[in-house]
Amino acid sequence: MFEVGGAVPAQHVAHKLPYLWVMAFDRSGFRIDLTPDQVVELAKQLPGKQKLELAKALEREGLLTRLEQIMAALKDVDIDEETIRKEVEIVRAKRYAAWKKKAAKSRR
Repeated sequence: MFEVGGAVPAQHVAHKLPYLWVMAFDRSGFRIDLTPDQVVELAKQLPGKQKLELAKALEREGLLTRLEQIMAALKDVDIDEETIRKEVEIVRAKRYAAWKKKAAKSRR
């Protein structure tokens, strides 16, 4: 269909783009290898709403990866709710004090 590593002709992308995305993530083992630049060029051709959906999906993927990293780092940490509550109160007090100080400066 497309040459691996080559540019994707625009005439092939316009009518097959939704199918390409489905095929790219199909679990049957079929795979289309695209460079990051090719993916960007494909994304540029999407309508506005689909660009937003793609951006949200990529953001979710990044957030999920980060969450997995945090959870892996904390899997052996033993902490109880009381310790968490105390730490939250400390952070809230610091933030409130900083906000109060900033508000006082702006009133002058």
